[in-house]
Amino acid sequence: MYRDETYAAVGKQLGQDAAEQAVARLSAEIATIDAELATDLFARDPGKATELSKSRAKAANALARAEEDWLSASAEYESAMA
Repeated sequence: MYRDETYAAVGKQLGQDAAEQAVARLSAEIATIDAELATDLFARDPGKATELSKSRAKAANALARAEEDWLSASAEYESAMA
């Protein structure tokens, strides 16, 4: 029984790691977009600025989901280790 619980905990840890990597990746993506939007992009290329704004909104939504996944995976891992 201990072995099955250990494997379950390892699986949950992997889920937590994947979610954490997604959070980091999406945070970096948002930071890159924010840096580009902070320039005079709206004046130079309003179409591109609009597309970047939409991309940022999608990335922010994905980040919120990834954070929820991370919290859930963390809680599951902690429960498995208890």
